[in-house]
Amino acid sequence: MTTGRGDCPCHLMDSVLPRSSAQGGRRTEPAHRARNEHGRPARRLRWVLSLATALMVFPFLTCGRAVVDRVPPVDTPPPTFTPAPTVQGQPRTALLNGVSFSLEVAADGATRTKGLSNRASLPRTSAMLFVFTSEQQLTFWMKDTLIPLDIVFMDRTLKIVDIQTMKPQPGAANSELLLYTSKGAASYALEMNAGLARELDLQVGQTVALR
Repeated sequence: MTTGRGDCPCHLMDSVLPRSSAQGGRRTEPAHRARNEHGRPARRLRWVLSLATALMVFPFLTCGRAVVDRVPPVDTPPPTFTPAPTVQGQPRTALLNGVSFSLEVAADGATRTKGLSNRASLPRTSAMLFVFTSEQQLTFWMKDTLIPLDIVFMDRTLKIVDIQTMKPQPGAANSELLLYTSKGAASYALEMNAGLARELDLQVGQTVALR
């Protein structure tokens, strides 16, 4: 008994020949082959886009890492300023309202730390000039200092920003010593015998001449 479809059943022909050929139309590739061929360009495009994205992002990551590594610590000192032109070289005298003072200069860590400590007296027209490389609030104490002192704080243009009187504290522990901090940013401090700042009528805003 036959099915009326000849010796080759239709469902077998459809599985062997492309569907369009069986119907007399244009030949069409099998579906799985078409998907593979269309998929290759898509995969290549995705790969190219991924590579381009990585190349664009990489420099920013590098720069970002370098910037983060260079973030300064919180306790970084203030920016350094160039000392006032009048302090080029090492000054020998300071002129305060017409009165000349001979100077000792403390311009490094060792001399600034020692200051006028352990001295029994200071000549009337002598003073010590402390020179700092940055303009900031300066703090002094009277550790091992035997004589009362006036301290004149000056900014980098040698303008007076604060004047204080410091008193000796013999035998006091470090934790008990008073701290004398400038009211404004300063690059220089001038120490002299206590009482002279008032006697010479020194005032905040005046400029000190160094020679």
